[in-house]
Amino acid sequence: MAGYMLEVEGVVKSFDGFKALNGVNLSVEKGEIVGLVGPNGCGKTTLVNVVSGIYRPDMGKICLDGKDITHMPTHKRVLHGINRTFQVPKPLSDMTVEENIDLAWHFGGKDNLARSSVLERTNLSETKYKVASMLTAAQQKRLDLARALATNPKVLFVDELGAGLSPSELSDIATMLKEIADTGVALVVVEHLLGFLESLTSRVVVLDAGKEIFEGRLKEAVKDERVIEVFLGG
Repeated sequence: MAGYMLEVEGVVKSFDGFKALNGVNLSVEKGEIVGLVGPNGCGKTTLVNVVSGIYRPDMGKICLDGKDITHMPTHKRVLHGINRTFQVPKPLSDMTVEENIDLAWHFGGKDNLARSSVLERTNLSETKYKVASMLTAAQQKRLDLARALATNPKVLFVDELGAGLSPSELSDIATMLKEIADTGVALVVVEHLLGFLESLTSRVVVLDAGKEIFEGRLKEAVKDERVIEVFLGG
């Protein structure tokens, strides 16, 4: 499938005989924002962990910009252009915002443009000297995003960045993510907030029991009988 920045083909991942992922496919183009949705336990986070290298797939193939990275360790995937945020941000709490970002920049390939722009792109310029433990929850989420951006990713998984944010904070994050995509970064947004996704995504992939059951526009997904049954509760 030429032209895709990320291609995940037939990925299987089992834990003690339970198939958390059962032949999942996912493709994302450069600069595209794709939503990844589904009920709790459907395999979303497992897929993020497999693509980012935390878990090794039992079967399947993962390609980044045409290169097979299926068996590449996590740190090398970061250097090649894959990164992610976490549902619960994990900053180095005794370091400043700027120090957190600089550490990621030094590890992730030292792209000068990424370093100079990341504070402004995530609205953290005014807090760059503040210790991370003193940030608000919303600021810590933006710092998590900023650290990932500092590694100059080609593909970025955004894992429930909107959870717990106010409507105005969600609007700010949506604008931020669209601006990031406009620079050519492919984004996969894992989220339960459908309104937030609708403001962002060109299409969504819906998972259930480790398989994709729908791919298309969100407004079409919410009318799909199987999606309604497994994700929207009935």
